[in-house]
Amino acid sequence: YADRVTPAMQQALDETQRRRTIQQAYNQKHGITPQTIQKALYPSDANKEDGLQSNVVLPILKKVQSMNAQERQTLIATLESDMLKAAEDLNFEKAAELRDQLEAITGSASSA
Repeated sequence: YADRVTPAMQQALDETQRRRTIQQAYNQKHGITPQTIQKALYPSDANKEDGLQSNVVLPILKKVQSMNAQERQTLIATLESDMLKAAEDLNFEKAAELRDQLEAITGSASSA
């Protein structure tokens, strides 16, 4: 496996080097220093500074405010179950949303 450079591999390496040379010349001419992009891993990470993940967490927090302790515990158990089921089904985006909702509820429950 890749113990020798084939003509196709060499062609790809040469093309990459050609493009890199052009990009470096352009960057130098225009005073550009390449930098790694800085963005949140998850969309909800962008709003974590204020502890609220807008469209995911705010609705559940409003719902929890009108619940008694027993209803809140039932909701938490349901969310945990749904989160585990979503992860089992490899639906990690949904599982992450449910995790964020759980964190918001348990965080708001402990501060209430």
